[in-house]
Amino acid sequence: MSKSYSNEIKLLATERVLIKGERVTEVAKDLRIAQSTLYTWISASKQDSNSENGVSVETLKQRLKKSLRRARYPY
Repeated sequence: MSKSYSNEIKLLATERVLIKGERVTEVAKDLRIAQSTLYTWISASKQDSNSENGVSVETLKQRLKKSLRRARYPY
């Protein structure tokens, strides 16, 4: 069974590697996720966000904002 991660964790992890330049091994260890999982998120974020499987960092930010709005105003 695979574990599901929130958009917030995906965004945090990919930004730490892609924007802040932290090492994948350190970020994965710190967040207690598999390195292969983090590499998958990084690969997906580098793909064109218009592709079927691509999820860019910007897309993750948009999803996170939407989730936070729903949590504050559930109606």
